[in-house]
Amino acid sequence: PIVPLERKPFAFRDLLEKTSLPVSLVTVIICLPFGVMMNYTALYTQTEVKAASGTFFLVLALGMAVSRIIAGKTFDRQGPGVAMFRAFVFLAGALALQAFTRHGGIFYLSAVFLGFGYGISAPVCQAMVNALAGPERRGAANATFMTAFDLGICIGIVLIGHVQKELGWGVSHGIEIGCFLLGAILFWTVCLPHYNRTLKALRKKEILEGARNHKGLDP
Repeated sequence: PIVPLERKPFAFRDLLEKTSLPVSLVTVIICLPFGVMMNYTALYTQTEVKAASGTFFLVLALGMAVSRIIAGKTFDRQGPGVAMFRAFVFLAGALALQAFTRHGGIFYLSAVFLGFGYGISAPVCQAMVNALAGPERRGAANATFMTAFDLGICIGIVLIGHVQKELGWGVSHGIEIGCFLLGAILFWTVCLPHYNRTLKALRKKEILEGARNHKGLDP
């Protein structure tokens, strides 16, 4: 039989998933420094530290690849709180290394920390938004998350990049560390409670629906 297709009128609110907004807000904040690093690392290696930007990005990519494997297991076994705690430690540590030393080897070590930090935080946040969205809204949930990710990078390039140009690397490093600290505060005070509360409500709803379906099947 042909199943009729239900067509809904277009609405901008359907493009975003509201259960994804707290996680997406944290994503925007912690991606602000990422945009600066992606855009200005080549300049930083030419003026502040004797290192190759290509090697930095290679080490960063390797760190992200390895950490994604760890992130999945940590999320499944210990939950998003433990995984994100490790991510924030790595991210803040990377910026601290860059801020207080100009040694090439330490600079590459900061790339490892950054790779682990973003390699853990990105998949964990994406898993959180998918867990809270219904099957019919997961496309919108992923779109909301990826929009936040790209938005954070773009805003970081413009705003923190301007600060770096006017006030120097030290001030920009301080702002970047501040972004990670703010992101951590919002994650544990807003995002994680929202996640736990919404996930608990969803599971309760699934249990009730399962009980009703089972009751309906009884003779």
